[in-house]
Amino acid sequence: KIKEQDKTLTDNTIETITIATDIINKLEQKVEDYAKKFSNISNLLTDSLIIATSDGSIYFANPSADAMFGYDSKELIGKPLSKIFDIPEEDFMENFVYLHKTKKYFHESFHGITKNDEKLFIDVTSTDMITSDKKKYHILIIKDVSERIDYIRRLKESDQKFTAFSEATSEAMMIHDADYIIEFNKILSTI
Repeated sequence: KIKEQDKTLTDNTIETITIATDIINKLEQKVEDYAKKFSNISNLLTDSLIIATSDGSIYFANPSADAMFGYDSKELIGKPLSKIFDIPEEDFMENFVYLHKTKKYFHESFHGITKNDEKLFIDVTSTDMITSDKKKYHILIIKDVSERIDYIRRLKESDQKFTAFSEATSEAMMIHDADYIIEFNKILSTI
């Protein structure tokens, strides 16, 4: 009878191990599938996607982040977030944590800095994520807006040049309709 109970216990244990192994394999497959989906999505993004630990160390950076900031693949991993922002390291985390405490997510403009110390204008959208094991991560989407800022600067310069030109050429201009003067500028009103 004891041998029979041992055999039943052994059979039950083997069945439990088989079921547990099957469940673990299915969970591992799901995790692997989610990881592949995440990797595919993050690789398609043209904006930088950076995930940092609660202390500000870069945990993940997609290829766009590597390219934007001039680093080789995976070279950003482990570096402090302050490495890509043109803010002194001692001030960075204090300001970053403050922004996260005051808002669920934030969208701010910053100066970024590349590996070669080139300045970038960047827009950053960030939120926090807390995992099931209570670990906190910062999720950042970063867009390089340097070209847009340069375009706005050039547009303002052109506007200033046009304004200066139009003021200089319109000093003696008047608008008229056939025999009637409709409008004239200040210079002509003194003549």
